[in-house]
Amino acid sequence: MLPIKLSRWTVASALLPVVLTPVLWLVFGKGGLAAPLAAGTLTGILLWAYRRKVEALRRRMAREDGPSWDVAVNDVPVGTLSDAEYAWACLAPLQDWRVFCLQAVNVGRTVLRLVNSSLLAIPHLAFWGVVGWVIYAPTELFETIAVVGQARPDEMATLVGGLLRMLPVLMMGGFLVSGLICNAWFGLRNVFADRTAWNIRQCVGASSDGKITISREVNTTAAPQAITG
Repeated sequence: MLPIKLSRWTVASALLPVVLTPVLWLVFGKGGLAAPLAAGTLTGILLWAYRRKVEALRRRMAREDGPSWDVAVNDVPVGTLSDAEYAWACLAPLQDWRVFCLQAVNVGRTVLRLVNSSLLAIPHLAFWGVVGWVIYAPTELFETIAVVGQARPDEMATLVGGLLRMLPVLMMGGFLVSGLICNAWFGLRNVFADRTAWNIRQCVGASSDGKITISREVNTTAAPQAITG
């Protein structure tokens, strides 16, 4: 039995830097305390934003004079929520550790798909890059090959290490480009939004699937908020 009671904040504060440190070290290289400090700072920002979000939703749940919200599924009205019910639907996933686990699994699978796609793309890019180099600048290509062949082992290790550190950055750039331009996110989804949408369906008694749209019943000048479910 532990002599002190560990809260979830303590556990998260201890585990997240441990997880983020090797990732940052892999991307940015050996930077002494830079990676642990960056991981700790990022963890603090995430926990601070999380606690502010939870506290704001709890305050909304405690209010009795909040606005009402119209709920529509695929643009078909299905019911009305009070602001307290809407806040509960948003808060429940943030307090369920199973949702965090499912989101972590989804992110892990997305990373594996991204790595697999990137590794398959590297030979194609290398081949066509060499073909283009031979066509447009053959002399420079053979000079580069000669220089690399004469490099010392320590120089080769530095070159390969730099290329490996660039790989995660290039993969992340390709992931963002494919997502923003082609809307291809390699299976990444927001599990919290999915759970929120499911909670809203339970509150209004809707059983149909589709995009849920929330809009204020009074003062409809507020922009509708769409939740994909």
